[in-house]
Amino acid sequence: MKLIPFVLVLLTAPVLAAPEKPAIKPPAGKPAPAKPASPAGASSMEIDAGLKTRIEAFFKLLRDGETRDAYDKLFEGATLVNEQPDLIGDLIKSTTAVLDKEGQVESASMIRVRSAGTTLKEIVCIMNCRKRPIHWKFYAYFGDGRWQIIDTKPSFNLESFFEPDEKPASKR
Repeated sequence: MKLIPFVLVLLTAPVLAAPEKPAIKPPAGKPAPAKPASPAGASSMEIDAGLKTRIEAFFKLLRDGETRDAYDKLFEGATLVNEQPDLIGDLIKSTTAVLDKEGQVESASMIRVRSAGTTLKEIVCIMNCRKRPIHWKFYAYFGDGRWQIIDTKPSFNLESFFEPDEKPASKR
């Protein structure tokens, strides 16, 4: 009688510890389906690797005091550079003035990414300077076969770091 539970455990063990199914491989000669160029997740921290690299290089160059090179890297491949060269010059001047006032860039990190459809992303970063943090928003657009930075907005408003992603709809 005491053997019945033991035998039942032995008989059910192979069922409970079934081996994992191997991953399905595409047939020979057919590549696996590609991931979409732009993840559609509304709050996904995923962004295109090239775009992420440009943003990280932007902050590194600012930390090294290379403001012009930072903007050249950030807007690399963007049509904005050719269409509005004065805007880039203004960004360089204002950023240089801000960094002179706020001190050395110590670190920077991405804190939020939001999507509006599959072609527009808002990338929110914090840049920590010696005296205080700066809130950076980058707007990236997927057009002409690549991700481009189409706008950037630095801000000193500390509340903007803590604002909810979605603002409640106002009552009429």
